[in-house]
Amino acid sequence: MKKPLDIDAYIANFPKDVRDLLEQMRATIKAVAPEATEVISYGMPAFRFGVGILVWGAYPSYRLIPPGFGHPSI
Repeated sequence: MKKPLDIDAYIANFPKDVRDLLEQMRATIKAVAPEATEVISYGMPAFRFGVGILVWGAYPSYRLIPPGFGHPSI
């Protein structure tokens, strides 16, 4: 996969069923943390919360939210 410039480009690289799931994940994170800023980090979509970051994404066989810094509400 070509390194995406933004989250829309990242999501566009997947089949429709995966795109739908990624959009649901994105909407859920935005609903819980509306102050977060969307970014691409390490080639994956992420949300920044001040000094914290929540990285999330998909691979051919699974979807993930890896452990790390995140919003206290997530």
